[in-house]
Amino acid sequence: MTTLAQPTKTGHFHFWQPMLYYGLPLFLVYGLAFFLEPYSGGCGFILPIYFYTLLTVMGVLKYQRFGTGLLIYLPFAVLGVPMDYYGDWVYSQNLIDPWYSLGWAPVFLGFGLVADLAYRFLPAGWNPRWRAVAMGVIFGLAFYLLVLFALTTFYPVSDERWHLWYFQGGVYFSLPWMLVNGGFAGYTAHAISQRA
Repeated sequence: MTTLAQPTKTGHFHFWQPMLYYGLPLFLVYGLAFFLEPYSGGCGFILPIYFYTLLTVMGVLKYQRFGTGLLIYLPFAVLGVPMDYYGDWVYSQNLIDPWYSLGWAPVFLGFGLVADLAYRFLPAGWNPRWRAVAMGVIFGLAFYLLVLFALTTFYPVSDERWHLWYFQGGVYFSLPWMLVNGGFAGYTAHAISQRA
């Protein structure tokens, strides 16, 4: 029987630390990716998945507490909804309805929850390096599925052709890219956490 991972960190936990040290840089990387998206010819969800996964897995490995992933993505849920409302409804009216911008909050929190669940339920007996790689791969898969859900639910198909193509028509590239980069990011996060 495999044992589940238990928190190994002791001491006082400040809930703001994961948001500040990992959530804020993640929010900045996400913003930069979408700012540069028109110039790169890529998708802000797909191409920088390595950095999204790296910061998420590093935070979960550092604090080793269930809920860290949720805290990392809390800035996305709070700040991302008004930004999505403005960008996708006020500016371009891509959403089916303005209320659909609220749907991004649980999607963002879902990213963090998946990281927490992966850390919690992957067998503790595994080599820590391979657990981190598996966490990255699971995060990459969940990221793909949650964004695909949002794109097919919140937007009319005709308005989100650009991103949706990467998730449906370009799945032969996008999904392996996200899984492989997720694994590499998990490996890197483990290596960095061992040196810290």
